[in-house]
Amino acid sequence: MGRVSELLHKALVPLAGRAVLSHLIELAPRGAQIVVCVGHRAEQIREYVALAHPQLPVTFVDVVDWDQPHAGPGASLLAAKDAVQGDLIFTSCDTLWQQDQTLWKTSQSWAGVAPIPAGTPHARWCRVGLAWDGTVEGVYEKNSDGGDLAYIGLAQIKDVDQDLFWSGIQGGRLVDNETQVSGGLVSVLSARTLGAQHVRWTDVGDEDAYRLAVARLSGYDWTKVDETTYVLPETGRVVKHWTDPDKAQKRAARGKLLGDAIAGPVSNAESMIAYTYKPGISGYEAVEREGTDFTRRLLEWRHKYLMTAPTADQPTDLGAKFYHEKTLTRIDMLKYDETLWRSALDAVSRIDWDRLAQHVEPAMIHGDLNYGNIVVMSDGRIVGIDWREDFAGYMFGDARYDLGKLLAGCYVHFDRARHGDFRPWPEGDDHADLIRQDASYSPDVEIIGALSLLNSAPLHAAPLDEVLVSRGCVWLEEVL
Repeated sequence: MGRVSELLHKALVPLAGRAVLSHLIELAPRGAQIVVCVGHRAEQIREYVALAHPQLPVTFVDVVDWDQPHAGPGASLLAAKDAVQGDLIFTSCDTLWQQDQTLWKTSQSWAGVAPIPAGTPHARWCRVGLAWDGTVEGVYEKNSDGGDLAYIGLAQIKDVDQDLFWSGIQGGRLVDNETQVSGGLVSVLSARTLGAQHVRWTDVGDEDAYRLAVARLSGYDWTKVDETTYVLPETGRVVKHWTDPDKAQKRAARGKLLGDAIAGPVSNAESMIAYTYKPGISGYEAVEREGTDFTRRLLEWRHKYLMTAPTADQPTDLGAKFYHEKTLTRIDMLKYDETLWRSALDAVSRIDWDRLAQHVEPAMIHGDLNYGNIVVMSDGRIVGIDWREDFAGYMFGDARYDLGKLLAGCYVHFDRARHGDFRPWPEGDDHADLIRQDASYSPDVEIIGALSLLNSAPLHAAPLDEVLVSRGCVWLEEVL
């Protein structure tokens, strides 16, 4: 699955703002009992369902020896046999289809089929051949001949056919040393009629297919290498996941400190938190409606909610840790592209790190304050989302940092970037000028804003990483 596979279970890769698993839950028949078979990264799946779908009754089935020889989709499905009551509808975790409630109203068992995706070899797919009346006449494994339609991993097995289906999986031959569900389909076909449903589907089974799906539905793979955000208005939740569980715990703790300034956390698990979904428009959309008046309101909101001084003395090395050490670590992550790495390294070599670190202004901060992380409610109230979990390990931070991040959002329109639009934002100059009039502005804010772009670059997929390095370097060239 490419870069996202280092982070997530396959069922949790984001697509159009939500996990693939949430799409599958939405596609299920109304009133269906959801059964999820778990093995690989099982705890991620359990945490996600608990936080993203708190009202949904889900039965989890542990698949024993899921990573051993003879495991596979058939063995995983067999593990759920005792949890099945009535008709069985099953799908793999990487199959999505067009919503169609009429699919489930058939009188016979069926397998979902579709044309073999263009550019993919027939041998990659389990395939189905159809008879003249549209029913299935043959099911063909990946390493066999026959069949001109792909079996897409979705099927319905009527209650009356389930003994045949389960025994067929148990007695079926291994394919690539895995137990497949195709043995069950063949068993039903041998004794009865097996129907076929032609389904419009989206495959997210490998990196190429996933990239195509993201490009079609979102325009750009916004997922960072260390965190993922899921937005679920229908359940009233926003869920965030981190590869580092410590970040989830700190994010929840800082959420309590920020209070009314943010959409506070509802609950948290080991590596995830959930907070209340706030219906409204983003700060960038508010800018479109109100112009610079919104930026004035946002700056006033910042002073009211985010400029509280810490109650205890802050360590004197905060600035050095957060700016100098963190920046060099992030730039080192750019070594996958030598041009980007050397450009960023050269740009920051002219910074007077000691002076930058010495002028930290301790305050309560949001930590990622840009227009994209602001929600404006219908009553005009401003709420912050996606706050930072700490500042060099501490709950308070540098007041200049929020202002720098807001300024950086004038150089890169992050809402458009989410959808693959990386063009400059000319109107951002007017808002940048207004930010520079803020009472807490100093020239250091320019450097901090540029550094925020460079620090974000290695966390994003191309070409946004290149855009962030380029604009960060040009910015530093202008101010140093």
